[in-house]
Amino acid sequence: MDGSTEEIQSPVMAGAAAAAGGTGERRVAWRPIALVAAAAGAVHLTVATRYGWHHDEFYYVICGRHPAFGYVDQPPAAPLLARFADAAGGLFGVRLLAILAQLGCIVLTGVLAAQFGGRRAAQTLAAAAVAASPVFVASSMLFGTTVLDQVAWAGLFVLVTGALRENRLLWWTGAGAVAGLGFEGKNTIAVLALGIAVGVVMYRRDVLRTPGPWVALALAALLAAPNVVWDALHGWPNLRMDHVLSQQQGGPLASLAKSPELPLLLAGPPLIALWWTGLRWLRSPEGRTHRWLLPATAVVTAVFIAGGGKTYYPAPLLIPLFAAGAAAAPIEWYPRRALHSAVDEAGQSTRGWVSPGLGRGVPETDTAPGRPGPAAARRRWRQRIAPGASQGASGLRAIASASSVRAVAISALFAAIIGLPFLPPAAATALRPVNPELMQTYGWPQFTREVAAAAATQPAGVPIFASDFGEAGALTILGPAAGLRRPVYSGHDSYVYWPPPAGTPDTVLCVGKFQPAYLERFWAQVTEIAPITLPSGLKNAETEQHAAIYLCRQPRGTWEQMWPAMWHVD
Repeated sequence: MDGSTEEIQSPVMAGAAAAAGGTGERRVAWRPIALVAAAAGAVHLTVATRYGWHHDEFYYVICGRHPAFGYVDQPPAAPLLARFADAAGGLFGVRLLAILAQLGCIVLTGVLAAQFGGRRAAQTLAAAAVAASPVFVASSMLFGTTVLDQVAWAGLFVLVTGALRENRLLWWTGAGAVAGLGFEGKNTIAVLALGIAVGVVMYRRDVLRTPGPWVALALAALLAAPNVVWDALHGWPNLRMDHVLSQQQGGPLASLAKSPELPLLLAGPPLIALWWTGLRWLRSPEGRTHRWLLPATAVVTAVFIAGGGKTYYPAPLLIPLFAAGAAAAPIEWYPRRALHSAVDEAGQSTRGWVSPGLGRGVPETDTAPGRPGPAAARRRWRQRIAPGASQGASGLRAIASASSVRAVAISALFAAIIGLPFLPPAAATALRPVNPELMQTYGWPQFTREVAAAAATQPAGVPIFASDFGEAGALTILGPAAGLRRPVYSGHDSYVYWPPPAGTPDTVLCVGKFQPAYLERFWAQVTEIAPITLPSGLKNAETEQHAAIYLCRQPRGTWEQMWPAMWHVD
């Protein structure tokens, strides 16, 4: 880190240090971690607004314009932040929040690796793993509760790890604050808090005799209380939402069947060895200090599966696994000249100095006659690399494990292709079975223009009723630029709390993924005006589900009479 010989070791010696139980906290290598975060931020900023708004982002902004301590499907933090970000910078301002949350996850993972005893290379690798993991990259393509949840979990892992190491009230207070504020971003952090509690009871029961954990619990409960009270006063709509989402997922059995997708695919296939190394290290004697993370991981995973949760809900558990895997991996920054000197003395090539995966350092060998074979090379490497690597460290350039770099690079490329809008819309359409969210950010201006054209043929007082919050939000936010200035209503989720005024909906433009039979429950005359379209060959949820514009007349009741039946939660 600072050029001292204590920090400059061969790959083998670094691995030996990790194997010896180097779990004490090390100085955070802010510079390389910051470089990783800067590189990730640059990639995200390149395509931050390439396609356009995501339908969830419209909803967050609209919710934020109706301030409350809670909503049907979320706590208040994301809507509040989205509202002010939109006011400050439009879509770019909203996306910037998502990118900053992702950068927070990257930096905090590097810090966590330092707490696990990882040196500079380990901290850099851990940070880079999050930057290259598809589940984190794709989540931060758009702003919402998911990215806030991920960064809150990352912060809680760091603070609880520090609190358990030092048992200082400051660490515990920070952990309680992050847990409580994180709950106001997404309630799923309560599941992590439960997992941590189980882990502490199993492996660190001693801290329960101190005031720190109880202060953290009280502070978290205090900060979470406004949203809990709101939910209680409104009949716990969040629990209804959870039940609906579980049914849509197929329940616990379907969630269990899909659970391997997170560690094997969403984490990044090239990074499997890293999180697996971390899991093994936490189970080993060397990782006993942080073994509370094992039951925490098990509890969180079990709760989400039992509740029929979505596959990505426990994704932040990868943060401590990546950090632990990097801290345990036998890699280290070391001076190139010293390495060359030692390897040349052994008569070996300096290309490919580390074995594939995360194994110990092994130089590439030439097995031609007269040349030493791999076994002899490994013996001579172990004999000669340590003294060679300790010479002349000042001013020499450091390099890290080539195999680790390759794994991160491959995963980053894969994540960028499937998680960010680098590809043209036609290719993103083809990738919809893998990631449908890309095309959910495409086509909203055209959607708004088509609705505006249909509305222009109707009297000024005719309102619009949309099938979901994304359509309603798009017409509200993008409508004025397209000449559409009409009241927009919807029966979807929290829109139920913002009903139309009293009166009878004699003529209404109904827009979205409606079935005519559904609309005929509320109006006697339903006429399709035009379908919602995209350029040839492109698809999103609107076109795939045959969204259209309908002119509806002869209502079967007043707004007030029909409104309860119009509400749907999904």
